[in-house]
Amino acid sequence: MIEAFVDIIFPPVQESLSMEVLQYKVRPKKRLPKRVLFERVRLLDDQSADNVFSGFRPVARSSDLLKASRAKRLLQKRETQKGELKASASESGVDLDSDNSEDELSETLLQDRAKESPFRVIWKDEEHQCLIVNLCKALAYLGRYWEALEIINFTVRLA
Repeated sequence: MIEAFVDIIFPPVQESLSMEVLQYKVRPKKRLPKRVLFERVRLLDDQSADNVFSGFRPVARSSDLLKASRAKRLLQKRETQKGELKASASESGVDLDSDNSEDELSETLLQDRAKESPFRVIWKDEEHQCLIVNLCKALAYLGRYWEALEIINFTVRLA
């Protein structure tokens, strides 16, 4: 009876706890708007080689130039990703003619990548906490100490 309980409950609980622990570690990058990136790239365009002061130190600081070059690479990367998204969207039959299509498409791709955990917010209810405690007791009774310790560690990380 205890083995059946553990065999049924352990895999989804372990999967949901591990997914929740991993989600807390991942922080989304701060995404700069295109207008800010274009302003930074404009700084690179202003410093042309045919300028009278081409041999002198640039007017902009080195940190600003570094940001501008990073912004230029990021814009190029976004354009290639946008082209790939359009190609994959045209294969799947999604219309990309609207202005918001880039945002909508990126949101749908992120939602597809994000996997739902079997038990959402398992550690917040008192009943679910009792379930986790009973599962750990059953695992210890069966001699599966490593799996019980894994569940305990996941729960402690989330608390």
